[in-house]
Parts: sequence; C-alpha cells; structure tokens
Amino acid sequence: MGASEPVPTTKGEWRRWARRLEPVTTDVAARVAGHVERFLGDVDGPVLGYLALPDEIPVAIGTVLPRVGDDGTMTLHHDVGSNERHRVGLDQPPPDAPTVAPGELAAVLVPGRVFDHDGFRLGRGGGHYDRLLPQLASGIPVVGVTCTARIVDRLPREPHDRPMNHLVTEHGVRPIDP
Repeated sequence: MGASEPVPTTKGEWRRWARRLEPVTTDVAARVAGHVERFLGDVDGPVLGYLALPDEIPVAIGTVLPRVGDDGTMTLHHDVGSNERHRVGLDQPPPDAPTVAPGELAAVLVPGRVFDHDGFRLGRGGGHYDRLLPQLASGIPVVGVTCTARIVDRLPREPHDRPMNHLVTEHGVRPIDP
C-alpha cells in the first residue's frame, strides 16, 4: 500500500485493493508451493486442496477438492482427475465424484485474496470457507496459502470469520497463535 493511499476499512474496499495487486511471480509461487508440500507431505489422511484461480497460488497437493453448487453450497469431493468449469470460472470436480465429509479431512489448504497477521482471510465474499471451517476436526492444519505481499496488518472481521492456524508464504510456514 502506498504511503498516500488510504487504508481500506471495509471488506469491499479490501477486495478492490486486492484486485489491483501485481500477479504473484512464478518463482514466488513455486517457493510457496514447495513449502506447502514439505509441510503437508506426510499428512496421513485426505487433504483439501483447491484448483487455483488466476490470482491464487497453485499447489499440487490435495486429494480432495471443493465443488460449488449452483445454489452456492460447497461440497468436498475426491480429486478424480477430470474437472468441469463452474459458471464463475473456477474448475472443480464433477458432481458425481465421491464426496468427503469435512470431519474426515486431515488438513485444509485455503486460498485467499489477502490474509492478515492473525491468520484471518479475505476471500471472494461467498462465505464457503467460513461455513466449512467450523465443521473441521479440532487441531488439524488449516493453512492459508499466500505470499508476503498479500499479508496486511489487520482485515475487517465479522463474527463468522475464522482464522487459519498456519500461513505459508515464499519464506516458509508460520504458525498462528490463537
């Protein structure tokens, strides 16, 4: 954020600010992905990954992927290798891919437009991860995947917002103190 640029105060202002950020370079994205893979490479059980949108960092770990239905609900499905394009442009598993209950996950990777130092995330505004996170088993790694340039001091928070318990950037994995 430039010195003369006002600090955003609402989630909408933060989303507009995030849309103006420079794309993450291939080198930074590769370093982030490497840290994610080393951190979660030995996790025993299903890992929720994601298929990255253009402004997200792609990671090649995860045996489960999210699917957003036409009604806006997110379900979790085994990655069967064939995907379809949702009307908003994200790739996702087909509806007939086997499902996974949130409580079965061993770790969750969470993309975001921006994160703050306390692990709170600003997504796209659909609330999908906000509804998912409370359903997870206690203590599993919930990992925000980002780069240092997309971590800010503090984002606006609402009662339903849940922080990540780890952030991964090009500099490594950082646990978040509750």
